[in-house]
Amino acid sequence: MTKRTIRLALTSVLAVAIAAGLIGPAGARDTEIDFGSGQIGDWTKSANGTIGDVTESDGDPVADVFVVGDSLTTLGRSDLIAAMNAEGRTIAINYWSGRPTAPAVDWVLSLTTKPKILVMATGTNDIFDPSVMSAQITRLLAGVPSTTKVLWVDTHASRWELSADVQVADQRNSGWVNVQIHDKLGPARVIPWSMWLQYRGPGYITHYLSDGVHPKAGTGTAFWAEILMKSIRPLLATT
Repeated sequence: MTKRTIRLALTSVLAVAIAAGLIGPAGARDTEIDFGSGQIGDWTKSANGTIGDVTESDGDPVADVFVVGDSLTTLGRSDLIAAMNAEGRTIAINYWSGRPTAPAVDWVLSLTTKPKILVMATGTNDIFDPSVMSAQITRLLAGVPSTTKVLWVDTHASRWELSADVQVADQRNSGWVNVQIHDKLGPARVIPWSMWLQYRGPGYITHYLSDGVHPKAGTGTAFWAEILMKSIRPLLATT
């Protein structure tokens, strides 16, 4: 599906929602909408933690790169740390499985000192309500200084264990999330996780993913980490 096709489909969906009074002209929702992927579960009790030093006592960041992510980061964090160590650089990771973007942004903005390189690996859990993504990216960008270089990992979702209708909704909603990520940041600041999976053929997806969303332990997580590193390395060279 091309970016233009996604845009046309989303324009139609939004027009219907606005006409029904569910979404106002500015995107504010008056009621909950089922976007086809179901409802997000209670992610607050899922696996989470922070690895590495965020700041020193003087307020300067310790890590060369700071990554904030969801379950993909939970699964891939060890491979990403190993890849950074191989570069002779340091990394701090805040991971929380199931977490959507809004609370991840809250966490970043709560930091007293922002990192020099920030990788946001969130958005997959926003397939349940893709309409919020643009506003959350705007809030993040407005809350970090111009000296913070922000990268954002785009998403791929199509949960194989669910019905065909839900899988299509997952693809549509992750595409909607991705359009917003690309529009807000531009191609130079987007880590194209979805492109590496989708445009290499179905064999890539089944080889690297365990369920249509999450990377397989080992093969998939190492691939995920390397895709992130392809975008991180050029920024490391400037710091």
